[in-house]
Amino acid sequence: MTRETSALAASTTGTWMNFEKKHGLMAKKFSELRARMSPDAQARSSAHAEAMRVEIGLQELRKGLPMTPADQLQHLEEIKQRDAIFALEGFHKTDTVRSIDAAVLAGVGTYEEAITELTAYVHKHKTIDGFSYSKAIAVTPPA
Repeated sequence: MTRETSALAASTTGTWMNFEKKHGLMAKKFSELRARMSPDAQARSSAHAEAMRVEIGLQELRKGLPMTPADQLQHLEEIKQRDAIFALEGFHKTDTVRSIDAAVLAGVGTYEEAITELTAYVHKHKTIDGFSYSKAIAVTPPA
């Protein structure tokens, strides 16, 4: 970085910080913001936060449930669209990707679990070869 660009960056940063202070845009402690809220607003905020916690918990539980036939059809369509986009870019599915897609559709696991298993497999074996036929992901890939 030259002296001119350093000076410009420093003056721009300083100017922005002055602007933030002048217009009250500096980060505030959440406790200060909460203290200025009315009791009714605090109660609504707490209820909203609790509802979000419950919804996140439900989403986590749903991940572990098997897919319904409608979910499977929707997921299969998403896979086809993804594959079509990749094909336009010149990429083609490997056996590993086919096996992971088949395992997810069969309800054997999730993509997150497959990524975790794949990462562990590569760390252990120093290759991706053979992963398609290992552990829980071993589902016959669709043609």
